[in-house]
Parts: sequence; C-alpha cells; structure tokens
Amino acid sequence: MSAPTPRRRSDLVVGDLADGAETALLDLDSRQVTSLNTTAAAIWYLCDGVRDAAAIADEVHRAFPQVSRAVVEADVERTITLLTERGLLA
Repeated sequence: MSAPTPRRRSDLVVGDLADGAETALLDLDSRQVTSLNTTAAAIWYLCDGVRDAAAIADEVHRAFPQVSRAVVEADVERTITLLTERGLLA
C-alpha cells in the first residue's frame, strides 16, 4: 500500500444527503461537486494527514470484518487514487 499520509482538503463544502447515505463535496474553486457513498466518505474522512493507506484500511476492515483484508486494501487504494485525481485530497 502507498506510504504517504493522504489529507482531505479542509476548504471543501461538505454536506450529508439521504440521511447520511451519501456525502457531497463541493469545491468552490472549480465549482465541482462530488458525491461519495458511505464507504468512500468514510475513507475521505479518515484521510487526516496522519494515517497512511494501511492505517485507513485497518479502520475500514474493523468496520467490515466480513470483507477480506485484500479486498479492503484494494478498495482503499482505489478510493484514495480517485479522490486524489478529483483534487479532493491535499
């Protein structure tokens, strides 16, 4: 897993929709809105600049122990990559 400690951007407007089933992130600079499901939102919130991808995967795996560790690690890596590509991580 990647070693850097991803950090979510603090300048985004965040809103929870559908009773928390979806999180919307608004980048005021680009006027781009990104919708995250609950798992992607949890990963985004865990990107605190302290945890690396492995530590984030640990947290997600604790929440979903029925999912194999390998699947969780792959999902976390993929989500961090997508969040980075969308400019949602600093």
